[in-house]
Amino acid sequence: MSMVAFQLTKAHGWNELADIIEDLEYESLSIEALEALAKPNGACQDIMKYKEKVLGWKPPGKNEGPTSAADFKMMTSAELMVFHLGKIDGLTKRAQSMLYCKSFDENLKPLDTNLNVLVRACREVISSDRLPKIMHYVLMLTNHLNQGGRNANISGIRLSALGKICVTKSGKGHTLLHFMIDKLFVKSPALLALEDDFPSLVPASVLSSTTMRSDRALIVDGLKKLVRTMEDAANDDDEVYEIQFADFRDRAEVLVDALVEKYEEAMMLYKEACEYLAEDPTKLAFEAFFKLLRSFVENFRAQRKRAEDLRERDKKKKKKDEAEKKKEQARRSKGLGQKSEASPKSRKLLRAGRDSNTGKSQAEILRDRRKRMSVSSDTMGRHKSKRKVLTGSAKAPPQQWETSKTSSPRPVVLRGTASASKLESLDEISENEEMHEEQSALFSSSSSSSSSSSSNSESSDSDSDE
Repeated sequence: MSMVAFQLTKAHGWNELADIIEDLEYESLSIEALEALAKPNGACQDIMKYKEKVLGWKPPGKNEGPTSAADFKMMTSAELMVFHLGKIDGLTKRAQSMLYCKSFDENLKPLDTNLNVLVRACREVISSDRLPKIMHYVLMLTNHLNQGGRNANISGIRLSALGKICVTKSGKGHTLLHFMIDKLFVKSPALLALEDDFPSLVPASVLSSTTMRSDRALIVDGLKKLVRTMEDAANDDDEVYEIQFADFRDRAEVLVDALVEKYEEAMMLYKEACEYLAEDPTKLAFEAFFKLLRSFVENFRAQRKRAEDLRERDKKKKKKDEAEKKKEQARRSKGLGQKSEASPKSRKLLRAGRDSNTGKSQAEILRDRRKRMSVSSDTMGRHKSKRKVLTGSAKAPPQQWETSKTSSPRPVVLRGTASASKLESLDEISENEEMHEEQSALFSSSSSSSSSSSSNSESSDSDSDE
């Protein structure tokens, strides 16, 4: 109560404040001060609670209540508030009536603005040219996908079900909405500007049905209560209410009637919009309704932007390919050589300076060639050291040729991929080995014939001696 007393006495003294409240001069007080008095569980209830106790208090040594400044100094600010305001008849009704009149315009203006937004948004949904056509395409796609299933051949689609076409994707990652937008771009490009039909969609999606309903009840019920209070005061011969609130009552009745009519119109339009999109207005608040519609429109706009970017990218790529093709044709016409058709991987290797077949760089290819050449030269050297070359008519001992005949040549191991020249040198080695074997057989046969002739000569000599 001390805080309320401090707030009430910022601009006025206690006696002046009591006169203002008793005369119903609501324009002289702030809304904060009136709210501190008239709000539920406010200062008026506390004043009524402690009224008898404070008014019955007497300073020490006196037979009556406080009258001098010294007596009032003995009281706290809360007790002073109860002492001065508790003497007013009908304090609570006066404070509530003054608060209603003071805050009427402040409560009426935002509610009227919100109702205007709601009415415009509902009319935009009902009168949209693009939305029913898009919904028709969505229904066709849905029936095509559900063909043969439990939900085949449906006759309508709800607003809350539109979000599914934004998450249903194909194997390429494109959503059903993206596919529909591509088709609309070819058939009906004018339908792609869907957001142009709903300029009031964003402010309508942030409305609060609970707040608007409570504000309407506050204004309508407050006016009824004020009129009833004025009638009761007139019956009690209290003319202050009629003097202070007569003009305000006449103006407020006109404005409240218009407000109630607009509220009913907004609810009727909202019901029509819900039925248009197969929704139940008793189960779905209008802020949720417009949030769903806003989500669909924003997804539609985002997918349209993505589709436009993809088309622009494909257009640039096609233009680049055509330029490269023309350049290649120009090179061929000038005799600069025919460009071989290579795969993207081969072209990437060629751009990196690597072989398109093996994927190796020039340095790695040269290193492999040197390695193969060193292996081939070592092999040639080993075979060349074991090779026997016969010159002249001298005969080799038979024993030597027999050992060479029985010994098998050392195998040659080639590492890596041999080139054509290396394979030719190995063929020459094998031919020389075959020639070597033939010569060995020839000499062995000649040696055997010579030994047989010598034995025959010895036998003839022995016969002659006998």
